[in-house]
Amino acid sequence: HASNHTYTMTANSQSTPSPALLVATGVALGVAATALLQTLVVSSITQQSETTSANHHHKKKSASSFPLELRQEQLSRHTLFFGENGMSQLKNAKVCVVGAGGVGSHTVCSLIRAGVGYLRVIDFDQVSLSSLNR
Repeated sequence: HASNHTYTMTANSQSTPSPALLVATGVALGVAATALLQTLVVSSITQQSETTSANHHHKKKSASSFPLELRQEQLSRHTLFFGENGMSQLKNAKVCVVGAGGVGSHTVCSLIRAGVGYLRVIDFDQVSLSSLNR
């Protein structure tokens, strides 16, 4: 059953975008802003890392204060899953987490437990009683 609908607009009628269009536009803008922010943050980290390396004799620091044997035991299941090459990539990875709220704080903990070698956390919130669990 086909129906013919004719829509006409006059100069005085106002058109409002559909909710789906508004959501799609918001998602597109959010993705673009996130990509730009990631590019800027990675660029900033790279520049700071290069500056630090050039200005100081960079001493290799351990990823944790644990003895090597304990760290290897702690990451043994990850090593079984990712292999030695994968663990080397994790250890050499530089990760930046923007936002340390409910999701970001758990992400940071997981990345550290996974063996990521360098982690920068950026958060603009203030410490308060209600945010101590994060």
